[in-house]
Amino acid sequence: MKHLRGALDMLARARLSPALARAGAEAGASYRAAAAWAAARGATVYGLTTFPGHLADRAERPDPARFCADLLASHAIGAPPWFSARETRAITLAKVHAAAPGATLLTEATYNAIVAAFHDPAFAPEIPRHASYSSGDVIAGAHWARALLAHSPEGVGLAPGEPMALINGAFVHVGAAMALVAPLREAWLAYLEAARRSLRHLDAHIALPACEAPKWMRASVAHLFSTGAANTAQRRVQPPVSVRALPQSIDAAAWAVQGYLSAIDRALAEPSGNPLWTTLELRPSGSFVAPGLSLAAGGLIDSLLMLAWLCVRRIEHFVSARAGGAAPVDQAFALVQAPKLALAHLERMRRAHAARVFVSGGAVSEGVEDFWTHGLEVNDALRLALEDLQRLVALERAIGLSLERSYPARDPEAPLEGLFPV
Repeated sequence: MKHLRGALDMLARARLSPALARAGAEAGASYRAAAAWAAARGATVYGLTTFPGHLADRAERPDPARFCADLLASHAIGAPPWFSARETRAITLAKVHAAAPGATLLTEATYNAIVAAFHDPAFAPEIPRHASYSSGDVIAGAHWARALLAHSPEGVGLAPGEPMALINGAFVHVGAAMALVAPLREAWLAYLEAARRSLRHLDAHIALPACEAPKWMRASVAHLFSTGAANTAQRRVQPPVSVRALPQSIDAAAWAVQGYLSAIDRALAEPSGNPLWTTLELRPSGSFVAPGLSLAAGGLIDSLLMLAWLCVRRIEHFVSARAGGAAPVDQAFALVQAPKLALAHLERMRRAHAARVFVSGGAVSEGVEDFWTHGLEVNDALRLALEDLQRLVALERAIGLSLERSYPARDPEAPLEGLFPV
């Protein structure tokens, strides 16, 4: 995942790598080659010599200056809520990645304007969070593009084809996904630590899987069961399935995490727009749609729902074990409503995040746009699911701390390093 690791490092430092910072020359050379190819053949090229969408077949060609103003004005029609400043920085970085290979019809001057915007902490455009079904996030992209043009003190005089190239591509979707990596990491580590505390109070002497998996996945499972001796109010012949199958469940969720991060990594590695310059000719492209990223996010949400269910079951086991054990009645009574609160959180998650990705479809723009992925909406559902899971984890952790006051457990130190892939 070298592309994602590098991107996360650049986000943390708010500084592009030298290779990306100076890729404008390559982008400019590609633009000139593409424009010369189209001119030599008198070719009709979408966005370069045509209007957008279902207007592409109009016989007259757009006036470049007016087309730019009209395109941005007609597409920047979103409304709040906006993406956060942290998310918009990731979106800008995703645009840099999409344009750096020099395939997306952006000149050197425009590319360098994007670089300057990324390096400016004050660049935080208002980009609508809910304005796309992700067949290219052009409405959100137009808001970003208008802010980019306003950001340049000298102004950016866009060349033919650049207005469409600026707003096109999957960069809003990819950037929004990249911005979720940090919350995902926080939720994953918090879940492992809360579950680890809980397992000290359940009969967790169970067999661990011996299958091959990346090191961070094996370390995550090992972390769960690196506790001291269990302190249970009562022991069973064997613990319930939700406890016995926790290693397999964590393993499954870890593969979903890996798949989501890998999908972002692949998206960062590819140019994104329409059309694309292939070094030989301009070709129509569908690279502004990222179905793999949407599907990976949907699978990850399913995994979070699974982890949340297991969290609720552990909380119920705590309370039932304590009520039937040796704890004083007032201590057992203090937790009596905890399972109800936990289940309320879980049911809210299930209702909110049950429908994802390809639950609907149709066609717009007179049938031209007839496939989409709901990518931004699935990303937003993932963001909210992570927040919901953190609420459940906080409840489990609080109950675990309460139990420790009555049933102290020996718990060796267990650092969290190496339990997440990036």
